Amino acid sequence: MGTDLVIPDIDDESLGPAMKRCTPLQRRFVMAVLMIGAGQHKRAAMLAGYSGDANQLSVTGFRTAHTPYVQAAIH
Repeated sequence: MGTDLVIPDIDDESLGPAMKRCTPLQRRFVMAVLMIGAGQHKRAAMLAGYSGDANQLSVTGFRTAHTPYVQAAIH
């Protein structure tokens, strides 16, 4: 589970309403999910810049992926 991808920050001007509601970390999480695919929440959390051990990243990834406005941004 390496950090082989770089998730860029996104210019606010180019964002839709769902992404604008997200925090910068959540935006990078959304971009990571779009790049690596759904179901890899722990890896997406790590790539987005969340910190913690594997357990914490799993929980953070799950919670972030199940936040309604993050789900809207992914869709």
